[in-house]
Amino acid sequence: MTPQKLEIELFGENPLAFVLLAEVDRDTIGLAAYHFIYSTFLAKPGVWLDELYVKAEHRSQRVGKMLMLRLRQIGQEKRCGRIDWTVVISNERGINFYCKY
Repeated sequence: MTPQKLEIELFGENPLAFVLLAEVDRDTIGLAAYHFIYSTFLAKPGVWLDELYVKAEHRSQRVGKMLMLRLRQIGQEKRCGRIDWTVVISNERGINFYCKY
């Protein structure tokens, strides 16, 4: 698949993936990449969070929290039953962050 074809499939009229950006003065300081899934258990759509990243110098400043809250809002607007993600077991700081949500 060519890069142009991939871009059209991911970000065209019916995108398969989405990215939320957190910016300060037009500088991207964080992002949340996600796509929609379907839960047969809940019989509802859901959100799969692929990546949550905040630049080190902006951590502990509520940037991650704001991205997660916006993702939750999107899930509610789409009538999703849940948000799923994984985190590396050695990422204690990440686990502590995600436990809040």
